[in-house]
Amino acid sequence: MEDKFNIGTISKTLGIPKSTIRYWESEGLISLDRNYNNEYREFSVSSIFEILDILFYRKLNIPIKELKEINFKSTEDIEQILINNKKIINEQIKNLKKTKNLIDERLEQTKTFYYLKENPYEIIDEINNIGTVIEFKMSNREILNKYSSAPGHFVYYIDRKKNIYKYGFITDNVTEKDHVLWKNEKGKYKYARFILKQDYYSLNTDVFKHVEELSKRGYQVGKLIARYLLTDYDNGKYDYYEAFIEIWDI
Repeated sequence: MEDKFNIGTISKTLGIPKSTIRYWESEGLISLDRNYNNEYREFSVSSIFEILDILFYRKLNIPIKELKEINFKSTEDIEQILINNKKIINEQIKNLKKTKNLIDERLEQTKTFYYLKENPYEIIDEINNIGTVIEFKMSNREILNKYSSAPGHFVYYIDRKKNIYKYGFITDNVTEKDHVLWKNEKGKYKYARFILKQDYYSLNTDVFKHVEELSKRGYQVGKLIARYLLTDYDNGKYDYYEAFIEIWDI
């Protein structure tokens, strides 16, 4: 006589919720017998193998809808299902790698934030993480789309002599319609590096505090280019930038 098992035993043995097993049964994925003495569902050895097959195919990312027809598919049909699922998974892996890169980038920005809080007004000979900056315009849909996946390319540009206070975006592809705000001219200036703080709502910054401090240290200052790092709450909501300001001795 073939061994029979109840749903509780199967659930506990395979680690599958009873509700899931009942759902698979309702979808016609499992063939069960009923004990007519007590009306309980009974699982045969064949039923258990059906469940094991479901678990296997679910690990291959085959949806329930396709599993309902899997027993009626030819080898060629199943092969094509697997090929299609592999394409989907490869795309998911690609997107996950992009997500991981964004996480890594944000973690590096956080490290920079902490470093500059401990080491303000570091003097450097060149800027390595900003190339060409174009003006950030709300009408530029391409830039807006890029911002959503690369906010670390967003910059704040100040030229106090010309009374220019504008936002920009770092890019390697400048088109004819783009207005270049700033271009990295390596070796031309020295820079003081520090954290620029900007009120999230009023957009006011503490740039004059830094200008004053650098003046006390014996420097004149020129243009400022600041790359977005992160947003934080410190008795108010603020954006923080990794700022570079041109300097020379007084």
